Amino acid sequence: MANPLIAERTKKVIGENIRRLRKDSGRSVVELTGKLKMPRPYWYELEQGMVNYTVERLEQIAGLMGVTVRDLLTERKSSRREMVGAAKR
Repeated sequence: MANPLIAERTKKVIGENIRRLRKDSGRSVVELTGKLKMPRPYWYELEQGMVNYTVERLEQIAGLMGVTVRDLLTERKSSRREMVGAAKR
C-alpha cells in the first residue's frame, strides 16, 4: 500500500510544476483548459495538488507544455525553459 504522505507530496509537486509551467509560458487557464477540454475549476484543483492525476492526463498536460511527464513529477525550482531544455536532451 502506498504511503499517503508521499502521495500527497507528489500531487503537490505536480501541481506546483504545472502552475510554474503555465505562468512561465504566459498561457492562461482559459486557453489551456480549452485545449484540454477540461473545466477551469478542475485545472485550479490540479495546480493546487488536490486531485489524483491519471497517466493520460499527465501525458496531455506534458505534451501541451512541451515537457515530459517525468518533468511534471520531479521536484525542482527551475523554470520552464530549463525543463524544456532538459526534455530535448
